[in-house]
Amino acid sequence: MASTRRHTPTLKVKKPQVESLKGLSEGMTSIAKKNFELDYGLILNLLHIEIDDMALTTLAHFYDPPLRCFTFQDFQLAPTLEEFAKILGCSLEDHGPYVGLGEEPPMKEIAKALHLTSAEVSSWLEDKKNDRKGVSK
Repeated sequence: MASTRRHTPTLKVKKPQVESLKGLSEGMTSIAKKNFELDYGLILNLLHIEIDDMALTTLAHFYDPPLRCFTFQDFQLAPTLEEFAKILGCSLEDHGPYVGLGEEPPMKEIAKALHLTSAEVSSWLEDKKNDRKGVSK
């Protein structure tokens, strides 16, 4: 008698090894930590979050890499800009929403939003344009 039960492959999620990074962050002076926070926000706090393996494995089943979101039966779930800002410790309060749909934003606005110089942004866009054979959008 054949079994009618289907075998569902288990998805293994590789748990990041952050012990050495924790050691490096603990060895930083308070001034170095402040400078790091000014440059990168509160990203060091992510090293101290406990990971629930079962929840991570379950969520991984629903993650859609091309869309960069979680796709469920009736909806898609993706972090908002506000949630990313909170995770990274960046403030969005002094920035209004971008309402220039259908038009390309000026280079200065892109650079300001990304906290980069106009030269860095234009250089990156030029590299991407060359990579995609003339398509920069």
